[in-house]
Amino acid sequence: MDNKSQIDAILLDFAKAFDKVPHKRLLSKLAFYGITGNTKNWIKSFLSHRKQRVSVNGALSDNTCVTSGVPQGSVLGPVLFLLYINDSIIYRIIKTDNNILQSDLIQLQTWSNKWQMEFNIPKCVHLPITNKTKPRLHSYSLCGVPLSTVSSHPYLGIKLDTKLTWANHITDIASKSSKVLGMIKRTIGPCKPYVKETAYNMLVRPKLEYAYPIWNPHTTTQIKHIEKVQHCAARFVRNNHRRQTATTDLIATLGWPTLERRRIIKQAMTFYKNLNNIINITPPPGLLKPSKNRGHYIATMCRINTAVFSFYPRAIRIWNMIPPHITAIENPIALQAAIMNLPFPTPNHLNCLYNKQTSYNKQTNIYTTKCMRTRSTTNSCVSPSLGCLE
Repeated sequence: MDNKSQIDAILLDFAKAFDKVPHKRLLSKLAFYGITGNTKNWIKSFLSHRKQRVSVNGALSDNTCVTSGVPQGSVLGPVLFLLYINDSIIYRIIKTDNNILQSDLIQLQTWSNKWQMEFNIPKCVHLPITNKTKPRLHSYSLCGVPLSTVSSHPYLGIKLDTKLTWANHITDIASKSSKVLGMIKRTIGPCKPYVKETAYNMLVRPKLEYAYPIWNPHTTTQIKHIEKVQHCAARFVRNNHRRQTATTDLIATLGWPTLERRRIIKQAMTFYKNLNNIINITPPPGLLKPSKNRGHYIATMCRINTAVFSFYPRAIRIWNMIPPHITAIENPIALQAAIMNLPFPTPNHLNCLYNKQTSYNKQTNIYTTKCMRTRSTTNSCVSPSLGCLE
């Protein structure tokens, strides 16, 4: 999108995927991944000799051996399913011809026949992703059935849209989280504050933070939309619904950081884990360019906000704000503790970090930030002793 290109994405869904995983083919895939010997035999024993029967009006059918499907409700079941197959997405940059993507779909049809996995065609859709006002509209088919073109579609818990604005997704998670919070209020309203707080931390906040590196908001409206849910939760936990009491004061008494601050810290930690191969994600080529400052990286020039506020450019800007003596910490737990103590700037200040280059002076402990758009220079002080970042 940053190169003014269009990406056609095909979101795929498998019909009754959990029930249709063939055991023999699953075991062959385990061997392909290097799972052999006693471990493979143990998994084979876990899948083998399973039987089922049907009861209709009290009459029972004969037992039938189950030769496909992973046991649902088990701990190992989802792991085996992910090893075999998962809902997939295929995409291509579309310049003039869409035949390459259509040929990929034909190969997928051949693959599904070989591995005995049937596509749920009505749930397979075509999503054009572009910043153009008039995108190229192409038609695609899978198994001889034309795929519908959509402007927005859920995928693995994330609602994608054509411009990757995440507005629909943020509205959805705020709405769903508010409903869960309302259910908690009706269920455990008379309980003690620590019970309410535990319920919020376990049932509501995870919904507000699921897959945050992808959709992390940058506009004030979207940030406030999410924070509003936590404000309501703070009033519920403290049992204080008086308008005279500011929600910021209630949140401070609870010791809760804002959701925006939590995302900043987690984004820095995710970036660290990616740099140290703790999580296996390959960044786009040429994106991670080390600067002369130890542990810092040069922010990539981006043209559109979708790219500016995507994970890597944004994470690099956050990472470069952390002093070198902290980024040099090798222990992840110690690093996170040190980052949590940093007084990061407000979200509005972070939003201004477009395409900036930052240099660090060890003697004065001063960052000099040069804006590539306006060629202006600002100073930012990060001093653990003074506790300031301004």
